[in-house]
Amino acid sequence: MGDGQWLRLVRSVLCGLLAPLFFTVSGLAASATITAVDQGNGGVLVTATGTFDTCTYCDANGKNCSSTSNGSIAAYLNGGLVCSRGGSGSATCTATLDRGSLHGPHSYSATASDCKGNSSAGTSTNFDNTPSITVTGPSGTVTGPFDITGTATFKPTLNATKGFIRGYVNGSFIGDKSCSTEICSYSYKELTSKLYDMNHGGPYTITMTAYGGGTSATATGSFSVNKTPTVSVTAPAGNVRTPFDIIGKAQFKPTTSTTKGSMTAYINGGYVGSKSCTMETCSFSYKEITGNLYTLPPGQSYTVKLTASGGGSSASDEKSFFVEDLIPDQGCPEPAPDVSSCCNK
Repeated sequence: MGDGQWLRLVRSVLCGLLAPLFFTVSGLAASATITAVDQGNGGVLVTATGTFDTCTYCDANGKNCSSTSNGSIAAYLNGGLVCSRGGSGSATCTATLDRGSLHGPHSYSATASDCKGNSSAGTSTNFDNTPSITVTGPSGTVTGPFDITGTATFKPTLNATKGFIRGYVNGSFIGDKSCSTEICSYSYKELTSKLYDMNHGGPYTITMTAYGGGTSATATGSFSVNKTPTVSVTAPAGNVRTPFDIIGKAQFKPTTSTTKGSMTAYINGGYVGSKSCTMETCSFSYKEITGNLYTLPPGQSYTVKLTASGGGSSASDEKSFFVEDLIPDQGCPEPAPDVSSCCNK
């Protein structure tokens, strides 16, 4: 074979290899659809479907043809990939999202790609995941240690933890409750194994905030505390002879403190003595405290006062008394109705 023949042969082979392929397209353009549906159980089902065109490819002579309808579909949430899938003629991808992370407006899009190009579709959701919360106790006026209670209702979520409740009293943090159910109760006693105690006063404010689903809600309640004790002076009263005991009694309101209160005695405004009380019902006796009776000059009037203090409040009681003159021993009076009753002769 001569050089010219070799050259013509090489040229023929190269032209065959480099000849462009021609293709034809049949059918409509690629299409995409997407939906995001609340399932009611905390899940949001995202479904994206793509329908693909059919393309036929041939060589430069319109021979050796082949067809394809392959393509892919992809779904996105706020620009982030959610799911994707390929197929022939059509394809569908699905994903279940947590409604708990979808509070407020969110945008979804789907893109179908095939031999002809791309096609997109979109949808949106706007879920309100705001929980509800109420303070159930205490209310009104309490007189002793109490529980702090409330109830929250959270929106559905796939998360095992539905939310949590945070409590405050007058701005002071008292505890968090993690909630594994959509309806959740808060109890300070359950959290701490004790009751809450406050001093006399008010109104005090309880604040509870429920957090869940990417948002929160707050409720408040108010109450007052009456810790005023009661107290009474038993003795001295009326006419007395010196020396004498100073006696009284107090009733304190319940408290978690070991010391329930204290009692202090005064005579004519002067301090006499005090007693710390570890029981709600507490008795005062000057003789028990000091081991002695109290002595005052006779022939005068006095005022005894007992003050009971406890739980941030106090109360007092007063009584007036007169100390009689001492009568000297002058023997048996004459005549005596019963001599044996006062004299031994």
